[in-house]
Amino acid sequence: NQTRFARIVLGFVTPKFKIHPDNITKENWKEIVPNMVDALIEVANYEIVDSEPNWSNRQAIRHALKYGLGLEISEDEGIELRISGQKPKEKSSDLHITPEQIIEAKKLLLKYYSVEDYLKFGVKTWTFVRPSTVYLIELAKMEFIDQLVEYVEGADGVKLTDDKVVSYAKFRGEKIYFYVRRVCHIEVHENKTHDDFDKYILDPEFVEPLEQFYNTRVSQRKKYLFWEDNNTKFEFKTYDKILTSSVSRDNKFFKKILSLIGFQKSDFGIYFRANYGFRHFGIQMWLIATDYNYNLVAEMSHEGTETLKKWYGKRTQKDFQRKIKGVMMN
Repeated sequence: NQTRFARIVLGFVTPKFKIHPDNITKENWKEIVPNMVDALIEVANYEIVDSEPNWSNRQAIRHALKYGLGLEISEDEGIELRISGQKPKEKSSDLHITPEQIIEAKKLLLKYYSVEDYLKFGVKTWTFVRPSTVYLIELAKMEFIDQLVEYVEGADGVKLTDDKVVSYAKFRGEKIYFYVRRVCHIEVHENKTHDDFDKYILDPEFVEPLEQFYNTRVSQRKKYLFWEDNNTKFEFKTYDKILTSSVSRDNKFFKKILSLIGFQKSDFGIYFRANYGFRHFGIQMWLIATDYNYNLVAEMSHEGTETLKKWYGKRTQKDFQRKIKGVMMN
């Protein structure tokens, strides 16, 4: 929100509105906000609802007023000034990507685009970091490790790796198999929340080329995985460079890729934000893999489970139907 507000007041969103933050005071903020809102609406490339800017811009303004000036905006004031605190409905809380769509995306990216685009798709999906955070991933915070995985053979030779299944098989004296898989571990810092999270990439079709890419970057003495300039300081005023170039490019590029593998604008709610789609994809992927273990997945992304459940973690219809198969009614 700080970054977004800075872009607004510094005139990066629209040159028609520019003001030094120090010139917004407790005495004049009610005169300034309407001009700011008008300027945002004039350049909006999204559907305008209730004559207000989108949620992200409204929150940026509200946070600046709250934490910068110490103002608590009432509900009536928010509506009157067109910066209400009403969040859009969580239409995309069950947004997910299917294994078939991931396979299709891999084929497209490998055949027609660069290895870096392919790896960005994998990293974004598996780590579900915020759009700009992918460029803050440091090579020093990455490691590739071998993980021993125990399993028992199920029907048709399917590998069953669930701890409870393996433990029960051991108890019964059944044969236990194992294999070694290469895993990528990344420690990520989210600037928005000032939190560090551990992320894991398990898909060998991403891990193998990612390790090769990582080794190349290390040999080139690069600091970041996807950002070229080692001397870039990711501070309040420098975020604009990332937001207006690389992140915008990613959103446009991956919107095309997601459209090609079957996604539509309506799948995302009001706005087709491909970059944030990956946040939904990754969270849902991990939730499905862990049988909706919200506490475990929250450790990789959120301080608690409330936001996770409401905005990202609604059970998919397919999984819900799977869960109720064994429910018996009297």
